Amino acid sequence: MSSPQRSLFANALIVVSMRWTDRLIGLVSTLILARILTPEDFGIIAMASVLVGLVDVLLDLGVNMALIQNSNADDEDYNTAWTIRLIQSCAVTVIIFLLAPLAADYYRDPRVSDVTRLMALGMFVGGFENIGVVSFQKSMEFGKDFRFFFVRRVAGFAVTIALAVSLESYWAMPLGALAGRLTGVVLSYTMHPFRPRLSLSRFSRLWSFSQWALIRSIGVYFDSQFDRFLVGRMTDASTMGAYTLANEISAMPSTELLQPLGRVLFPAFVATKHDPVKLREAYLLALAVQAMLAIPAGVGLASVADRAVMVMLGEQWLAAIPFVQTLALVFSLGALTHAAGYLLITIGKI
Repeated sequence: MSSPQRSLFANALIVVSMRWTDRLIGLVSTLILARILTPEDFGIIAMASVLVGLVDVLLDLGVNMALIQNSNADDEDYNTAWTIRLIQSCAVTVIIFLLAPLAADYYRDPRVSDVTRLMALGMFVGGFENIGVVSFQKSMEFGKDFRFFFVRRVAGFAVTIALAVSLESYWAMPLGALAGRLTGVVLSYTMHPFRPRLSLSRFSRLWSFSQWALIRSIGVYFDSQFDRFLVGRMTDASTMGAYTLANEISAMPSTELLQPLGRVLFPAFVATKHDPVKLREAYLLALAVQAMLAIPAGVGLASVADRAVMVMLGEQWLAAIPFVQTLALVFSLGALTHAAGYLLITIGKI
């Protein structure tokens, strides 16, 4: 194995380990919440998340990705990226506040409106996060990258569980997410010395990349979320909750391996993009590792879905079993295309 391959593989192992530590917290949170709350509670949050995610992706210019892809990004690029993201978060908040009643009408559930607006407030708060933390991933400082996301996750986890126990209500989840975002903002300025300021001086340079990133993000969103538009409209909050949690559980074995590898792949591909031989080696190694890990994991979960749901979630979630059996296989196939997406972005084929 060549030196670039060893470096890529070592970084991937580190980030996968970090991601699984972080995801363990998320899994524990989900299992606790599944015992305290009902499928209906999860369904209300899922319905609200569809609108929030849609508006967010329609305005997301992918500035973080643009900074990582640009090997020569300087302070002005970071300032412009932060300003764009701040404008985006403000616009998203206003639009969601206005559309929230329409979402409630679409899903025929008035509870969706207020939850949607609280989630929009979280988007607004997150817009103030220090853009400097993007450099952790760009420079492959995965220890700092992990600490940032880990502390933010722990804060959200603690608040969510405490509120779930005391309130026994779906409000615990958006309030916990808001606490996590507030923690992330404070932590981002504590961990990184960069201090962003308002500027649009590099907008045209970022836009040349971001316009395609925006189109890509919209496609990815509808590819992964359009089913929830239909499920939420055609069924009720309880079925929507079962489907949503089944989707999350089904994604764990494959996606939770692919996402951390992606955080390594993107900067690693960028570092070798001017050397076709090394870039090809890195891509083939990534493809082999992802397929080797994700496909058996997805097939394995599908085969034990009935027992997994009973043990992890309890009898009130039996409706999720057929969803897990199908979706686990679907997610495992993502391993065959995941690395290719980062490769295309690296070489400018957004």
